[in-house]
Amino acid sequence: MLYEINLQKYMMGTTVEIKAVHPDILEAKKGIYFAFKEIERIDKRLGYQGNGSDVARINDFAGKHPVKIGAETFRLLARAKAYAEKYQGDFDPTIGAIAELWGFNLNRPPSLPQDADLQQTLPLVNYRRLILSENDTTAFLTRKNMRLDLGGIAKGYAIDRAVEILRRNKVENFIIKAGGDMFVSGMKSATEKWQIGIRHPRAPGEIFAIMEIKDCAISTSGDYERFFMKDAVRYHHILDPKTGRPSRRCKSVSVLSETSAEATDVLSTTLFIKGIAEIRAAGTFKNYLILDETGNLHLDSTLVHRYKLRTLTKFPIGGN
Repeated sequence: MLYEINLQKYMMGTTVEIKAVHPDILEAKKGIYFAFKEIERIDKRLGYQGNGSDVARINDFAGKHPVKIGAETFRLLARAKAYAEKYQGDFDPTIGAIAELWGFNLNRPPSLPQDADLQQTLPLVNYRRLILSENDTTAFLTRKNMRLDLGGIAKGYAIDRAVEILRRNKVENFIIKAGGDMFVSGMKSATEKWQIGIRHPRAPGEIFAIMEIKDCAISTSGDYERFFMKDAVRYHHILDPKTGRPSRRCKSVSVLSETSAEATDVLSTTLFIKGIAEIRAAGTFKNYLILDETGNLHLDSTLVHRYKLRTLTKFPIGGN
């Protein structure tokens, strides 16, 4: 007999939920407990405002001197910088100063910054000014007031680590969900795959598409996750590192990948900023489901054939 165990905890700025199907309730709960502990550990090490976290210390000494960091943080920073290079700066781990200006990564309501402040802060976003020294595992932001914000990769990394912990504890069939980021492992039952819904960007509580997936990560970046309205304009948290302003090319982007660290926080954010014209021009991106700025749907046909994607909504999806 299989039991469904569902536990959740608030961490990394969102509700992390783990749902498992397992024949032993206590064994499943034990695995989930250790998975939560691992996510908590990573949050403390990589958190933007964590007291003594590696990221906070690097930010504190920006423009002053390199900071000795743990090997784990170093590897993740190196990966983040490599992604920034690969995607031409559309993903940038040094976005922190701009995000702070808007207030999206602070414990206060976000607000519209002054244009002058935005222009003054924008030069502080430049992944090339993150200097990593492999010889002594140090990291250095070369300009004062620069800020790392690993929200674009740390959550995905934490999910990947939690997947390892669960499987190590003999929990094979589960879903880990953290905000719009998810990893699906195994099956819901012996004959049934997990069904995943994609949230409707303008109808809270509704979904506009369903897929059947197994053993992969899926991430959704949307302009509805963290936002505020001012003068009938939506200002959201997915900031273009090149302009310092919310990207306007998409409403929702979902991407599937083998690992959460790339699919969750890197690819979905990158494609959201690039927009469908650049994505098609590149010709290298796969496994995506995109609602563009007009609410029209664009998708990789692989999702239909491999994951049995079906949509539940007529397009385009309207609304600001």
